Amino acid sequence: MPFLNVPMLLGLVAGSIPIIIHILNRRRHRRLDWGAMRFLKLSFVTRHRRIRIEEIILLILRTLLIIILVLALARPFLTSRLFSSAKSHKDLVIVLDSSFSMALKDRGATLFDRGREQARKAIDTLSRGDSVAVILASRVPKPLLPELSYDFEKVKKLLARSHESLSSLDVLKSLDRAFALLRKGSNPIPEILIITDGQRHGWFTGDVNRWRYLSEELAAFKRKPSIAVLAIPRTGTVANLGLGEITLRRNVVGTDRNVRIAVNVTNTGDVALGPQRLTFAVDGKGPRGLQVERLLPGISVPASFTHRFQTPGSHFVVARLEQDLLPPDDRTYFGLEVLEELPVLLVDGSPSGDASESETLFLASALEPTPESTVRPTVVGPSALAGTDLSHYRAVVLVNVAQVATADIGKLEEFVRHGGGLLIAPGERVKPEIYNATLFQRGEGLLPAEMLKLEGDPKKQDKPVRIHLSGLTHETLQLLADAEKSDLSDSLVYAYIKLAAPPAGTGASVVLRLANGDPLLVEKDFGRGRVMLCACPLDASWSNLTMRNAYVVLVHELIYYLSSPLLPVRNIPAGEPLVVKLPEKAPADVVELLLPMGGLRRLPVERRGGTRTATYADTTEAGLYEVTYRGSRGLVREYYVVNFEPAESDLTLLGPSSREILTDQTTMRFYDDWRTLEGALRVGHGIREFWLWLAVLTVMLLVSEVALTRKFSSRRAAEVEGVSFGTGVS
Repeated sequence: MPFLNVPMLLGLVAGSIPIIIHILNRRRHRRLDWGAMRFLKLSFVTRHRRIRIEEIILLILRTLLIIILVLALARPFLTSRLFSSAKSHKDLVIVLDSSFSMALKDRGATLFDRGREQARKAIDTLSRGDSVAVILASRVPKPLLPELSYDFEKVKKLLARSHESLSSLDVLKSLDRAFALLRKGSNPIPEILIITDGQRHGWFTGDVNRWRYLSEELAAFKRKPSIAVLAIPRTGTVANLGLGEITLRRNVVGTDRNVRIAVNVTNTGDVALGPQRLTFAVDGKGPRGLQVERLLPGISVPASFTHRFQTPGSHFVVARLEQDLLPPDDRTYFGLEVLEELPVLLVDGSPSGDASESETLFLASALEPTPESTVRPTVVGPSALAGTDLSHYRAVVLVNVAQVATADIGKLEEFVRHGGGLLIAPGERVKPEIYNATLFQRGEGLLPAEMLKLEGDPKKQDKPVRIHLSGLTHETLQLLADAEKSDLSDSLVYAYIKLAAPPAGTGASVVLRLANGDPLLVEKDFGRGRVMLCACPLDASWSNLTMRNAYVVLVHELIYYLSSPLLPVRNIPAGEPLVVKLPEKAPADVVELLLPMGGLRRLPVERRGGTRTATYADTTEAGLYEVTYRGSRGLVREYYVVNFEPAESDLTLLGPSSREILTDQTTMRFYDDWRTLEGALRVGHGIREFWLWLAVLTVMLLVSEVALTRKFSSRRAAEVEGVSFGTGVS
């Protein structure tokens, strides 16, 4: 027979207590010869036998009393179809989908409103002795209460005040949270009810490993929880246009040039929609309108505009559509940091007093063509690298440096590991064997690829090789990939250092190739930063690249790309912590955070890993988060944004095949209407508990023990006759 409270069975040891007491209390009589005893012997033997029987009866009653009490506390139960109509107590966890697709309006109410009503009905099916918990399912599941509750009215009040999270759904995380609550439950029947709109996104049916792990969790239960899924039906067609994520053509934005801001508009509904007006606003000012033409279901079109930021610092962009049946995806945000300057360190391997002979002449001029340019290059020689504070720079370029000192290699590794960018451009001073030994280190060092040998002759220039542009996908080359608009393909490379194919497992990859297939540009992630290796110099010595218009664009894009990991994170995935990094000189010890819905939070500033930070963990609310704190030069304002997942706009339902897979892998059953589900919730589960009967039997044994003890004691007292001794004979 199984038990619900197995640890209580340890109390069975207490059943030996009456036996031990009985043994200890046995009287040892002293033998005494007495002549008159023979006349009483017959009466004594008879009475002694009766007393022993009475004591054994009481001993059995007391032992049974303890054993049955312990069994009652352990709560035994039986499972049988014979008990299918019996009402057994249950622990019910309701998992209510609160993802933003539940904000879809259907006949005047949102799907979340209808789901909340179904949850209330499910609570009403419970009886006294049952327990319930409600979890708002999203990327970060939130229980309304920390544990199962027997107070149904309290749970319903909390449910009535709940709302959709505007986050995405993660069924597996929500079920894991439900399992944690059920493990603490005390009733014999564990149940889970998932109430959702039936959207395919968030179920992760293709993630076999996660579902296998969930099946193992189910198997660990003494009795597997039943999982019912109620899909709230949509009563009409869905008319919805949704916005994707706002994107910028480059991550690094300065005040020196225009930037293109784009967003995709997708018809995720069932009917054609449009034309419709789309507006963009920067920092909440000056909205610009665009016309989105009529879109058929499933069709997506890009929309964009250009903008030039006039001031450095934190900014945000908002794109909005006219409101439809699913309002949350009609707006999207983007946060960015506009740089006042982008400092770059150029290490010239052959410094010269004559600027015209400098290895960095072309590169420095291309990076800073005007005084207003965002990129600010600083040129130093190799010997000055040791005394340079690299934390003041976002990228470092090694230009024909013959050899990097061991101490400088460690310094560069630390710089890149913490998010800095490194570009290596060799020349005639570079020896492949030295670079391979000090920087490549069999794939463990900074160098993305092994240097093999020099190809071509930079002096004869008799065997030039062109640059291959077909199939370019890297973000640094998007402006140069179109041969009709770019003259990069007209560049001739007369000599280059042949690079080996990047070794597997190092994270290195080829960005750009020559027409003969040899790598021209290779990159590698190193810690938080990036390293790029060019096979030829970035001056006019081995190619005519500097004579092409594409040269200025190329070197800018490379520096922007290498510098981007050091940019502050302004766009936060829903559910991920928002971390504000304060400058070391900022005197603030508290950061104020204005939430999208208007709430204000005060966050303490803490030091973590040498950086002063303030953290806000509850980022399930989509929208704009405004941060203010005291800086060294006055009040600092920064903008962070949390957006919904664009996939939540895809209202495609979970198909029959997916439902079948989930049913086979788990105890899950799907219902499309409340009436069928209600019957399943109310029906018995073939479980019968016996603790109440055992408790009644315990009371009966206790009463019997008390009654028999009094009866036996009274009878023994009555059998004892008074004895009087004479004082004399008259």
